[in-house]
Amino acid sequence: MEGRGTMSRFAQLKGFALPSSLDALEGPTWGGTIELHHSVIWAPDSQTITLSDFGQAFRAYVALINEGTQGEQERWMNRDVLIEVWPRLILPDVTYEAWMTRFPQLPTNQLLCRS
Repeated sequence: MEGRGTMSRFAQLKGFALPSSLDALEGPTWGGTIELHHSVIWAPDSQTITLSDFGQAFRAYVALINEGTQGEQERWMNRDVLIEVWPRLILPDVTYEAWMTRFPQLPTNQLLCRS
């Protein structure tokens, strides 16, 4: 139980970036390739991601939302792909709320029960 509280505090204190607008997201569409820096995705041999299916897009977009700079998000994320995968992304509450506040046009995340 103590670990959950520690993670929650960390998630609340950790900074993250947001793109300037959804229209600024000019990354590749489905089938395209994303090249992420180690500072965004830490696993070895996983910096190149092809957006071939939801799982690959999930991996890239969660990493970019949680760890990417504004420039990296705008370069590698695509507005239409984000809108399609957003309802199923698993993100810290503080991150989800910041994105939804900035971009209310994003669809509701189907995995989170919000009142």
